[in-house]
Amino acid sequence: MDPCDQLQKLGQGAYRCKNYPAALDFFNSVIFQEKNPAIDVLDNRAATYEKLGDLHAALKDGRRMITDHKTSCASACLNRPKGYLRTGKTLKLLGKPTTALGIYQYGLRNVPPDDPNFKVRVCLLVLLDHMLTLSKLLRRMHEDIIRSYGTGRAKDPLTVLPAEIAEMILSYLDFRQIV
Repeated sequence: MDPCDQLQKLGQGAYRCKNYPAALDFFNSVIFQEKNPAIDVLDNRAATYEKLGDLHAALKDGRRMITDHKTSCASACLNRPKGYLRTGKTLKLLGKPTTALGIYQYGLRNVPPDDPNFKVRVCLLVLLDHMLTLSKLLRRMHEDIIRSYGTGRAKDPLTVLPAEIAEMILSYLDFRQIV
């Protein structure tokens, strides 16, 4: 067995045992030993970075998965969608769902229809559909909240409060704050 494969297996075992720093060390060893690391190793390291909370490093690995394995189609062709999925997930965790959606769409355009890993392509489509549905739902909920607290129900508190209380409130403010 190749030493890099052994290191990757050890890293996966450490990841399963939730020993993320050790897993990261194993994956880093593999990546530093290989000139062009396999997409699975980059994916493993990105997942480890996510668990450790280093989302920017995970995003960097996800983007590297896309760029390094975009055109080479030997064994990487089987895993080509992984880079788009990992990058989209990381962007979503970073609070950038719109950018994540763009990455998923970009992946759908760039993964060929005859890709042997067609199930992943279908999963991308389903995920994209779910994200669009969720986006529409959130937009509707936001509009409902805005409508319920809109200007029709808002009132000036000084017109509703008794004059004595309004006067007490205003006594705490400077003249510049009142005007």
